[in-house]
Parts: sequence; C-alpha cells; structure tokens
Amino acid sequence: MVGSMAAGLCKKQPGKDWVPRFVGRHREHLQIGFLEGFDLSRKKADNAFEYRRFFEKLAEKMEALEILAQNTYNMDEKGFLIGVLNKMKRVYSSQNPPKGAGQDGNRNWITIIATICADGTFLPPGIIYAGGGDLQYSWLVNWSIDKLAFFSSTPSGWTNDELGLSWLQKVFKPYSKNKPGFKEGQYRLLFIDGHGSHLTVPFIKYCIQHDIILVAYPPHSTHRLQPLDVSLFSPLSTYYSQNLNERLFLTQGLSGISQKDFFDLFWPAYLRAFTESNILSGFRKTGLYPLDAKQVLSQLPSRPDPQKELKSGDTSSRNMINCLLFEAFAGSDVSSKSRQKIAATIHELATQNQILNAENSGLRETIKMEKKKRIPRQRVMEKYREPDSKAAFFTPAKVAKALDEIANQEKNKKLENARKAAEEKAKEVTRQEKQALQKEKQTERKEAQKKRLEDKESKARDRAEIHAANAASRQLQNENKGARARRPRLPQTPKKINAIAEPIDEYEDSDDEEGEAAGGRRICRPRRKLCLPLRFQE
Repeated sequence: MVGSMAAGLCKKQPGKDWVPRFVGRHREHLQIGFLEGFDLSRKKADNAFEYRRFFEKLAEKMEALEILAQNTYNMDEKGFLIGVLNKMKRVYSSQNPPKGAGQDGNRNWITIIATICADGTFLPPGIIYAGGGDLQYSWLVNWSIDKLAFFSSTPSGWTNDELGLSWLQKVFKPYSKNKPGFKEGQYRLLFIDGHGSHLTVPFIKYCIQHDIILVAYPPHSTHRLQPLDVSLFSPLSTYYSQNLNERLFLTQGLSGISQKDFFDLFWPAYLRAFTESNILSGFRKTGLYPLDAKQVLSQLPSRPDPQKELKSGDTSSRNMINCLLFEAFAGSDVSSKSRQKIAATIHELATQNQILNAENSGLRETIKMEKKKRIPRQRVMEKYREPDSKAAFFTPAKVAKALDEIANQEKNKKLENARKAAEEKAKEVTRQEKQALQKEKQTERKEAQKKRLEDKESKARDRAEIHAANAASRQLQNENKGARARRPRLPQTPKKINAIAEPIDEYEDSDDEEGEAAGGRRICRPRRKLCLPLRFQE
C-alpha cells in the first residue's frame, strides 16, 4: 500500500528497498510485521458507535429483567476436520528441514454445539456427525454414561433448523432450569450469533414461552462480543490438535483417524479447554458479564488524525511547485519563513489530493463489484434488529409483531398462489377454447376445401361431357356435310312468281306526247286498298 501511494505521488515505481528505508526513517510511527487474514466484513463491523449502543441496550434489558450471572448463557457451533492438525512447533534437522508436519488428512466434518454460563459453568455439548442415516454404534464406542453429551447426525455434519430447536428443547431448557439456585419465573439470557437455525419462528416462539430472552449480536461482531470465540474455541482446537498429534505419534500413522476416534480425542480437549477460568475470562473480555463496554472499545484501533499523519514527501512535482513558488515570490516582500509555510501547505495539499485520488479509485472499483452482486433476501427476523446497534433483542411484543408479519406474508403468499392458479386456469380455459376454435375452423376449412374439390370435379365432368357432345355433334355435321357433297346436284328451275296487279289506267305525270312516245309505261299496284290517313282527310 505504501509503495503504491509512493508510486502515485512520484509518478514512477519506487525500488524494492524504498519501503523498508521509509519505515526506518519513521520508525517512531511505523513498523513492519506479518498479519493474519481478517475478514473485511468483520473489519467494517468494528464500529465503536454500534458497540456502545449495543451495550447500552443490553444494560437496559438486563436491568429491567434482573438477569443474573447464573442465567446468562452463550451458545455457538464449532466444526472439526477430524484428521487435520493445527500449526504446531516441531524440532527437525536444519540440514534437511521437512516441508510440513504429517497428518492423517481425514476431512470428515463434525460439529459441536457448546454452551457456557457467566457463572463459569457449561452445559452438555451436542455433537453432530456427518452421516446420511442414523447414528452408528462404532462412532460411540468410546463414550460412557459419565461423559454427558448429546449426539446426532446430518448428511453434511452441520446443524440445521430442526437440530437447533431440538437442542433448545432437550439440552438448554432442562439443564438451565435445573441448575441450583434457579427460581421459577426468572429470565434466562441467551446470546446467539444470528445463524439461520437460531432465528426460526419455532425457535423464538419456544424461547418466549419459556422465559428465554434471545440476544443476537450485531452482524460480523462475534470476534469481539462472543465469549466462546474469544476464550474457548481457540484452546479447544489447540488441545484437540495436540491429542490428534499424540495419536499419530503412538500409531506411527499406521492407524487412520475415523469418526469412531473423534470422541476419544475430543472429550479430554473439551474438559481441558472449558474450565471455569476460561469461561469467566470469555465473559469478562467481551464485557458481557459484568457489563463493561470499555473491554471491547479499548480493543478497537484508534483512528489517527489525518492532519497529523500527513507529511510533505518527495514527489516528482515538488521541484516544479518550488519553481512556480520561486517565480511567484520573485520581487515580492514575502519573508522566507512565510514562503516555507506556503510551500509546505501546498505540498501537503498535493499529497492529500493524491491519497484521495487513490481512495476514490478504490471506492469506484468497490462500487462496480458490489453492483454485480445479488442482494440477498432478508429474513423476517433480521428486520427487527436495533437500527443503531444492529443487535436483536427478541421481546414478546417484537416476536408477536414478527409472527403477525409472517402470518400476513403467508396469507399474501397463499392469495398470490391462488391468484396465479386462477390466472393459470383461465389461461388454460382460454387456451382450450382457442384450440377448439382452431380445430373447428380447421374442420370448416377442410370441408370447404373438400366441397371446392367436389365442385371442381363436377364442373370438370360437365365440361368433359359438353366437350364430348360438341365433338360428337361436329363429327356428325362433318359426316352429313360429306354426304351432301357426294350427292349429285339436280338442275334448278326458276321460280314462277304469280303477281296479280290491277291495271291502272293512269300514266305518270308527263306530257301526252312524251307518254305516248315512251310507249305509255304502266304502273302496277297491289290489290290492297290504300286509305288516306285521317289527318290528311280534311
């Protein structure tokens, strides 16, 4: 990070020894060391304001309900890879160092449910084996009645909603209620990490019915607030790894580690880790009992003052800035001390600008990556965390409100499903009607097509008959015409016209001489009587 910032300021990549030399020059403020990986979600959750509000709410609830140490519990799960060792110290030859410590390597997963009390006691652990069926006798061959523990199995070896509720009913409720000094009507306070199996509706309802107050930590804060994580699980893992290492040493690795060996390795480590001093230390370091927010707030890294941390460094633009300042101050009466202050201020602002640019660039990349992620669906119970501390205190009123919301959601879901079913049914009816209409139209089209074909065939037959009749008629005419052509012709006599005409003793209007000269041409008329039209008779 320091090298990247220096590269941004200098506009070139610094050498490999620049960072150590820089740290050496500022050893009173800086140092170099190796750090283990730390989840960014946990780092973001280290918020002093949220922790302070969490403790304020917790103090208010514990005082109102009069919670005692013997009624304050913390429950959580821890998983084991039964054949895997933790990092351990070994003595080996300096001439031929080994690459690593030998281990069995069996990665079967087993989960334990551990519960501790603020008075230094613990409840029987629950052990969950990975198995598809029921518990096998071989897994419990090393167990005896004096080793009080509860056993179960799941396909994955992890807990689930059913096992979480079963643990509450069969382990926590009876064993916490039967403790010496417990009185009927007292409230028990149970700290949980907010796992899905701890925030189911049956789990919370059972707690309310039996005066068990659930407290869910703020998200990603168990490394600060959970006693089991702070003081118990780490030594438990270490002691189990030591027992496993001793078993491997005794057997020379010839006997493999299986699920039947787990309890024999786990139980001594559990008793060794879950001591009264460790349990009390866990509650004290987390500030849960006795209540002390400073135990957590003092662990948070203090935020340095950026004005004090920023120093004017060597930049590629330093000389250019100095040259510009020299030109600006040339001929002016500004004192050298004032010039130095102005130059230092400008260099500091330039450094701040470069750092902000680097941060903004990283933030832009973060926003791009976050936009690509899906937003997970929020559980109903998660909505009832405190808005300021992000913790969850499940009181009866809050649970009743959550249950009403869940009931409304279920009702709305049923109504939505019914609506969708009705829509689907209506769509199916419409689809069937459409299919029936299509079939009917298809049948009509086939019948119309069949009728058209029949009409076409009928017309074709009629045309063929007419064509045949015409052909026969033409053939007959041709035959008759040929017969007449072959018959001899008889001589024709002129027709006699019998015309009877009444002679008219009149001649056409002409001179007598001319008429006579012309031979007296006579005009013959038909016998019918000619009458003058009426309009000319007057």
